[in-house]
Amino acid sequence: MKRKIWLTLMTLMPCTLMAQTVFMTNSGTVTFYSKAPLEDIEATSSKANCIVNTSNGEVLSIIAIRTFKFAKALMEEHFNEKYLESDKYKDATFKGKIAETLVTDRDTSYKVNVSGTMKIHGVEQPAAYTADYSVKSGTPSLEGSFNIALKDYNITIPKLVIENIAEVVKVTCKFDLPPYQKKN
Repeated sequence: MKRKIWLTLMTLMPCTLMAQTVFMTNSGTVTFYSKAPLEDIEATSSKANCIVNTSNGEVLSIIAIRTFKFAKALMEEHFNEKYLESDKYKDATFKGKIAETLVTDRDTSYKVNVSGTMKIHGVEQPAAYTADYSVKSGTPSLEGSFNIALKDYNITIPKLVIENIAEVVKVTCKFDLPPYQKKN
């Protein structure tokens, strides 16, 4: 599975660049939070894949839906089977571009604008958000948060549990991106 995701990342990003312009992780953190009247729900994955090409600002992230972990096993089961249908829609993806020039030759930190296409539950939607970009000791990091309206991705909430699940969830991402190193 990891090899498949890695190959997908690499084929979707132009690879004609020098290695020091491509930064990649397969251990990014993505958390979503649903605040509802009866119950707050939070899930985290620490297995998100992300690749950033600092020469042109292209960014691609893929996360396997089943990597999200919940405090309660029943929540995780419902999330995968009833709402995200993770056997059918295995991954969520974001493919886009960072508008600002990305510095990598010195420690720095600044805001960047990221825009592109988010695909969740088989539905693609335009997405844009502001993120924090930083470099420390030659390793870039990208961190941001945004809201997702479940209806935009055809994720329906049964009326029976409408008080338990928010219609809009907050998603937070953090990617520490070491330089890509080709494996022999």
